[in-house]
Amino acid sequence: MSHESIRLFLALWPDAGVRNALAQYRDAWRWNPKAAVVPKENLHLTLHFIGNIPCNRLPLLRKYLRVSFNAFDLRFGRPDVWRRDVAILRLDVLPDSLVQLHAALRLSLQRLDLRVDARDLQPHVTLARRSADSISPAQEPAIDWHVTGYTLVESRLSTKAEYIVVEKYSCGDSG
Repeated sequence: MSHESIRLFLALWPDAGVRNALAQYRDAWRWNPKAAVVPKENLHLTLHFIGNIPCNRLPLLRKYLRVSFNAFDLRFGRPDVWRRDVAILRLDVLPDSLVQLHAALRLSLQRLDLRVDARDLQPHVTLARRSADSISPAQEPAIDWHVTGYTLVESRLSTKAEYIVVEKYSCGDSG
């Protein structure tokens, strides 16, 4: 990535309590030796991957990715391994408010002529990659998360992924 562009995504970013609960559950797995466990500070739920954009577009994005939404609750309780051995934690129920937030952000991205993933929303938190033959804990986690905001995040890729919150949006914000 050059200094003229920035790699971005939109995500639900957990507070310290939820992040600790996710990390505690992640640490209860028995990982195979090749597993690449997601660091605690990188645990999140991606809403939309945007990709590389010119840095000069960032002020416009920060402003126009602000959408109105209602707070909602998430409950994680279903571990799974999918997509080339990616260990994830799924939601028990997909709340309507999450679907509406995802759709509103998709519309904003389209209006900004940015990439939009055509796949349906499959909300999850990635716990590890290369996790084939890893064993999840016998007990499901039952992690509750009261969501009152989302974030615009920069993804820096080098020897490891580094995520930097660029903008925080809350349900009380007005556009």
